[in-house]
Amino acid sequence: MAGLVPMHVQDLKRWHWILIAVAVGVALSYAWTSVEPSVPRHIGQETFERQLVAPPIEGHPWLANLVVHPPVEGVMVVTGEQLSLRTNEKVADYRPFAFNAITPYQPVPPASRRNRPPPAVDPNETVLTYLAKTAAKHDHVRYRFAWERQSGVVYAIWTGGAVLLIGGIWPTLLSLLVGAGYGLSAEEDDDYDLDRFGKGSEASAAPAIDVGLSAAHLAEVEAELQRNLEGFGSGSGGAVPNAPPPDVRKLEGGPVESAPLAHEDSNEYKGEFYPVAKPHGKGTDYG
Repeated sequence: MAGLVPMHVQDLKRWHWILIAVAVGVALSYAWTSVEPSVPRHIGQETFERQLVAPPIEGHPWLANLVVHPPVEGVMVVTGEQLSLRTNEKVADYRPFAFNAITPYQPVPPASRRNRPPPAVDPNETVLTYLAKTAAKHDHVRYRFAWERQSGVVYAIWTGGAVLLIGGIWPTLLSLLVGAGYGLSAEEDDDYDLDRFGKGSEASAAPAIDVGLSAAHLAEVEAELQRNLEGFGSGSGGAVPNAPPPDVRKLEGGPVESAPLAHEDSNEYKGEFYPVAKPHGKGTDYG
């Protein structure tokens, strides 16, 4: 079975990185919007409204650096710093705090009106509208809305930033590194792929060998060779009519053995096909 070809980081295309960047951006955006501001100290609504309008002490408001966060399940969290005075020392210190404002927001009525029926609640009233009305009456009230923590803005910032970094800058930097020789070289697969033979629809089957036909053809060739050997001598060189046909043995397989050389004698031979013994020296020519 063919082994899987390993894919390196350098083999990923730019659109691969863009898809990865979108997934990373969405995950980070969801995590960021799901996390509420982590402030250990919380104050109540009455303390928040009273210290918000209280006169500053030597130019220091009781509540400073107010930030209103986007609503989560109908609750807008207000974070800031609360002025804390030490009893025995004339030292002012700010400590972080958080206040959970429910929407619609209904301010605490003054003490003179607490025994009366509560006024109708305005469904459009939020802590933002309350702070806007309060800031119009008191100059020391300062606040801001954390627009950057809204869901749409968070998803746009994190996803866009991830696409820019992971899908844009990183592939370009990776291409430069690979071009400089820092990329991983593809390893050759030592295992020979045998599965690619004989499994595809276009793979051709090996031709079948007819054993019987080959044996018959071999026998025919052997018979033809034997006939040629039996008729040896009937060529154009002339043959003796009354000579008996030579005894030709059938060729058999096996290693060829060299025949022993005949010993030399003092006779000379003359003739076309059947030699005639001729004594040495001058004599009658029988040819």
